[in-house]
Amino acid sequence: MKKIVRTSTSYGEMAYYKSDPTIGKSLELYGEYCDQEVELIKKHVNRSSFVLDVGANIGTHTLGVAPYVKLIMAIEPDPDNYALLKLNTDKCFSKNITCTTLDNIVFFAKTEMSTIDFIKIDAEGMEFPILLGAQQTLIHFKPKLLIEMQDASMNKVIYDLLDSLGYNMYW
Repeated sequence: MKKIVRTSTSYGEMAYYKSDPTIGKSLELYGEYCDQEVELIKKHVNRSSFVLDVGANIGTHTLGVAPYVKLIMAIEPDPDNYALLKLNTDKCFSKNITCTTLDNIVFFAKTEMSTIDFIKIDAEGMEFPILLGAQQTLIHFKPKLLIEMQDASMNKVIYDLLDSLGYNMYW
């Protein structure tokens, strides 16, 4: 069993795995993780925004953005990371963060929100399949996107897909 530790961060107190050499270490040393990405997202949303955090991991981006939007939906398929995401979000902002599976988004968006304003994708190499499966969402809502690219060989394919959907890309 992985050892869970807690630390004070710029997003509030967060739990992380002591053995995590990236996010956990950053939270331990700096009290934040990828804060420039969080700040970028905050510049493109407002208090009425609905944000999807696809690949939410343990919730650093989710918690960093939540106070500035109406609703953020965190999606995390890894069971260990999901457990910490749930722990971190339940304690801090459970009123406006929903943790769910990707299959529930269409239903949720139709019943709770009329738009999706921003999608952050950090999915460890699964960016292209996620974007393929989200084409109708991208066409219908035209959300702003922040995509972490894991596989440089997919850059052109993803660029071409987003270009065909009318997106402008910035590196």
